[in-house]
Order: sequence, then C-alpha cells, then structure tokens
Amino acid sequence: MTALYDQIGKKYDLTRQADEEIVQRLNALLDPQKGQHVLDVGCGSGNYTIALAKCGISITGLDISQEMLNKASAKEPTLTWILGDAKNLPFADNTFDGVLCFLALHHIREYMLFFREAYRVLKSNGKLLIFTDTPAQFMQLWLTDYFPKMMAQAAALLLSQKQVEEALNLVGFKQICFENYFVTANLQDAFLQKAKHHPELCLDKNFRSNTSPFALAQDQEEIQSGLERLTRDIKSNQIAKVIQRYPNSDGNFYYLFSIK
Repeated sequence: MTALYDQIGKKYDLTRQADEEIVQRLNALLDPQKGQHVLDVGCGSGNYTIALAKCGISITGLDISQEMLNKASAKEPTLTWILGDAKNLPFADNTFDGVLCFLALHHIREYMLFFREAYRVLKSNGKLLIFTDTPAQFMQLWLTDYFPKMMAQAAALLLSQKQVEEALNLVGFKQICFENYFVTANLQDAFLQKAKHHPELCLDKNFRSNTSPFALAQDQEEIQSGLERLTRDIKSNQIAKVIQRYPNSDGNFYYLFSIK
C-alpha cells in the first residue's frame, strides 16, 4: 500500500487543497491551548496540517509515504514531518494534547491498533478528532450510479459510526460525539467536491489517479464504460437528474470528536 500512496503523492496537490471552512471547524474542535501540541496522522502532503499551523496550532505531521512527506516538507519546511505507521506511532506515551486523522481512517486496515496508539500517545483529557465517512454515506454518492463495483469495493474499507464508537469505547475514549458534514458548492478541496457538485472532475485522468477508489479499482472495464456514460450524461445534462437521485440527507462525511 505504501507504493500506492507514493504514486498518488506525485500529483496529489493537483486536486487537493485545504478548505477554509473545514480548517476552521477542525481548529474549533481541537481548540488547543497555548503550549499544547497536535499530531496529524495520515497527513498526506500536509495541506490541512499546514493550514492548521497557520491558525496557530503547534502540529506535527505523520505519514507512511515518504513521497507525501517530501511534498509537505517542500511546502512548509519549518514544520516537523515524521515517516511512520499509524498502527505503531513512534512517540512516547502521553506526548500529544490532540490527535487528528483527516480522511485517512479508511487507509488504516487494523484500525483498533491505531485507536490504541492514539490513546497511548495522548495526554489525559487529550482530544481525538477524525474526519471520515461511513459506508452508507459513501454509497449514497452519485458515483454509485456509474461505478457500482468500485464504490462497493471502497465502501468495504469504511466503518459505520457504530463500529467506530464501539471500538473507541473499548480502547477507553469517552465523550464520543459525531457531527455530519455536507459538501458545499463552494468547497475548495476538489477531492471532496467530486462527491457532489463537480462530476466533470472525474473525467480528468490526473484527478482519478489521485483518488484511491479509482486507483484501487479492480474492474477497469466498469471504469471505462462508466466514464463513457458519465461523459455523455454531462454533455446532455442528464447528470443533474442522476445527482438528484442521491440526496444524502445524512451528510457526505462526518467529524468525530472524543476525549481520552
């Protein structure tokens, strides 16, 4: 899997940038006090790590991909970027006041190990903040109409809110809260935009190569036929009717906030 992330990392920033609305919400939920420090697990090329640092948060980025970290360090060399595994964090117990995992939980197959590690490196009353989606939220995206096998394959890597809550309770976390997030029309992060308002992004080969569901898709015949149909539907504006069939009243993603 590391090789995949290294490959995605080469052109990752062509389609990814931090969204100000999401950054402000992450900042508010973390709400670190002076002198406190946050760990960003699965930081990728550091877009959200850097944006949070600009909000005044003392933050360290960790990722399993050296290619991603090279991109992050080139953009902001003053921050600390650590090559490491979420399942075996290279830090002592009680090191951080906050742990963030932004759109990376689905990449951590042995998620219980990550939750235990996050609990271990957090100080007492430290905060865990996760931004992710559920299988139900993911399958309610209009992409399911064009790429059902790809979407089902990707959804199988996601956890329900109940699974996450039960796992965190077993580890020892408390005050577990969920807050649904709806993708907005003016969202700056193109990766999230494709989920709702900008289907034309999926016709861009660079965009698809930087998106793990497409990058991991096993049925390339489905991808090709789905893209051909999507191209026709965009030209005829039939895509608008398809999108209307996927209203997703439960949000497209969610924030999870918990306390050690």
